[in-house]
Amino acid sequence: MMNSKDAMSKSDLQAEEGASVDKRKSLYGIEPNVRSASFSLSTFNMVNALLGTGILGLPYAMGQLGIFLFFLFAVCIVSVALFTIYLLLKMCEQTGVKEYEKIGFSAFGLSGRVIAALCIIGNNIGSISSYLLVIKYELPNVILSLMDETKSDGSWYYNGSILVIIVTCAVIVPLSSLTNIGFLGYTSGFSILCMVFFVITVIFKKFTTPCPLLSEGIIDNLTLFEAENFTAYMEESFSGFGSGDLISNASGADFHYFNGSVPNFHLGHEEQQCDAAVFEFTDKWVYGLPTIIFAFSGHVGVLPIYAELKSPSTSRMQTVAFSAFTTCFTLYSLSAVFGYLTFYNWLEPELLLTYNLTDQSNLLTLLVRICVLLTVIVTVPVNHFSMRKAINFILFPKKNFSWFRHIGIMLVSLAMILCFVIFVTNIREVYGIVGATTSNMVTFILPCVFFLKLDNSRLKSPLKIAAISICVVGSGIMVQTLCIIILGYF
Repeated sequence: MMNSKDAMSKSDLQAEEGASVDKRKSLYGIEPNVRSASFSLSTFNMVNALLGTGILGLPYAMGQLGIFLFFLFAVCIVSVALFTIYLLLKMCEQTGVKEYEKIGFSAFGLSGRVIAALCIIGNNIGSISSYLLVIKYELPNVILSLMDETKSDGSWYYNGSILVIIVTCAVIVPLSSLTNIGFLGYTSGFSILCMVFFVITVIFKKFTTPCPLLSEGIIDNLTLFEAENFTAYMEESFSGFGSGDLISNASGADFHYFNGSVPNFHLGHEEQQCDAAVFEFTDKWVYGLPTIIFAFSGHVGVLPIYAELKSPSTSRMQTVAFSAFTTCFTLYSLSAVFGYLTFYNWLEPELLLTYNLTDQSNLLTLLVRICVLLTVIVTVPVNHFSMRKAINFILFPKKNFSWFRHIGIMLVSLAMILCFVIFVTNIREVYGIVGATTSNMVTFILPCVFFLKLDNSRLKSPLKIAAISICVVGSGIMVQTLCIIILGYF
């Protein structure tokens, strides 16, 4: 039988647990307890949270690092990302909450929650900027192809900056103004199908694109007049994305693949290589690692998915994350390998642009560009929704809902991002800076810092030693990458 002392200890323990639950409710509010999502649906949502425009920059990253270093970094990043997800899930059990900012609040109070919210805002700004940059540079090319033109005549509907403003005002603003955009979840399947179609196209293009793209005889016979016209065309149409140019009056056997629309990449590139580099450290290698980090940055979406998972447990959600990361790693790797093996050192920072410069009139390429455009357009409001939530918390934490404030935050934030997108000339900068800073913080550094604060195990435990190591390495990558990128401007 249980003696009176044991009964008292059990009663005290239950009272302490009840007080702890009440304290959590007062600090964090009542957590959602839907738990209606199956394992497969949760994995599906996790895949959609991970897949993004990073897939367009990974072939360029491989070109700067070489195949071996790319996969070495990618495997390490995925492994560390899964480990930090495990730490987040452990902290969910310890605190009883399932939101990133609230874990920060549990660890460091208001300052921890503000830092987490700022990093989420920065990461979402980077994602939205990359989406809008894709619209800015791809939509004019799509219109050119649909109009059966090879060169812009200066009309406003060929101007990427004007088009991205129109798309934002006509489509993104109305969708982002909604208070509940849950219906956009139905686009998850479409987004994933588009990415699968994109990867299949990349593989197909590898086996239908010749290397080298231009023969030496054609390059040697180019006239100065043609070269000057190529340069002028590229400055007008593809500023910031490389120096490839378009030959509109070319003919001959060497040009049959391009249907009379051939990019003269050699004006802005070294001689095209047709052998893969196993180890490569170009002067732009610093953009490779942050691009990989950016591509696998999906930690903000982990906890909401965990909150809706049926029969939730750390091991079950970890299996969901592992399945999703494995799927995305496969798609990303196929895109990177076959994209790189198609163009080698003539890759542009955004793969779709490289296809446009090499075979603008190709129907398959056109369909892929349209699918990617539709995907990024409907994905922007989803990213903006979580960003606005974080902004609301920082600026108006105790205010009730107001349509004026709701619309005002949306308009101001989108206007600022649009200004940034209009003046940025290269998506590579977004991948590099955001990947090195906010993506690095959200994916690696913050989960480890919060865990070190919240976990009661000894400092020399394996988990804490691993967390400290990740913090040190992540901080080193951020500082080194930012310094090199900033110095590169001078």
